[in-house]
Amino acid sequence: MNSSIEAGLATDLPPPQWLEDGQGQRMAFSAYPASTPWLHLLISHGFAEHRGWYHHVAQGFRDAGISTYTFDHFHHGMSDGRRGDVPSYDVLTGGLRLALQQGVLPRCGTEQPLALLGHSNGGLTVLLGLRELPPGRVSALVLCNPLLGLPPRMVLWGGVVAALLGWIAPAIKVPVRTLPWKLTRNRAIWPQFFKDPLRLRGLSARFFSAMIAAAKQARGEADCAGLPLLLLFGERDRVVHRAATRDWFERLNTPHKDMIAYPKLRHELFNERECATVVNDAADWLKEALASCSASPHSGSSQHSQA
Repeated sequence: MNSSIEAGLATDLPPPQWLEDGQGQRMAFSAYPASTPWLHLLISHGFAEHRGWYHHVAQGFRDAGISTYTFDHFHHGMSDGRRGDVPSYDVLTGGLRLALQQGVLPRCGTEQPLALLGHSNGGLTVLLGLRELPPGRVSALVLCNPLLGLPPRMVLWGGVVAALLGWIAPAIKVPVRTLPWKLTRNRAIWPQFFKDPLRLRGLSARFFSAMIAAAKQARGEADCAGLPLLLLFGERDRVVHRAATRDWFERLNTPHKDMIAYPKLRHELFNERECATVVNDAADWLKEALASCSASPHSGSSQHSQA
């Protein structure tokens, strides 16, 4: 594992490969093939982000022998769609399916195992989209601070604004001022959040309403299609509802689930100074989980903390 990877926005991102959804919409996609991969991993980024924030993450997994793939969700980054105005989560889950079917599966065939990693809203999208993916094709899940609920005050005030705008102009975007120090302790990359021209700085009323409804649905179902699941959890996260996430994990319907809690880390674990440790923890877990499930399909759950 390369322990020297640095978090933050990539300035040397490779040119995108373009995937088409058959309806004229294009998606930006990047591949990081390992020389002799033991696993293929598709990363689903969070709200406001794009694949440029996962360049170092993909490099770290690639160094661990995992062929890794990133993409910009529709309405994010360089992909098509009015940025910040997602009309329905069907758009996001459809994009996840497109990235898998056109971007990943042609590169890994039908024999090699495949896993999904979703951060925040990308984790919510993974949970909602699992049933739309090819049956039996995904082998494991890693979720990083998944968006299974927002702080109650944000839901209250955001819900009022979204309801009012929903009647008048549901596609109009409301500015969102996400302060980087709420996302990561890594001061060195705070300026990059402000300078990034592709990072979303607002969302529409219908996107917010759909987000709240989607989080409620996923939280209530507490299901991951029975797949082995690792929850990477920042104890200092101030973006998502931590209590809701822990409650969901306890109720989660799967025979093999584990949590790694990081007491000092905030919402964007892969943008903390300890990002290499987080990548290493996820890669180690994936290897152990796949081996364990091959040997015994009925495993328990565990939780442990990292510094």
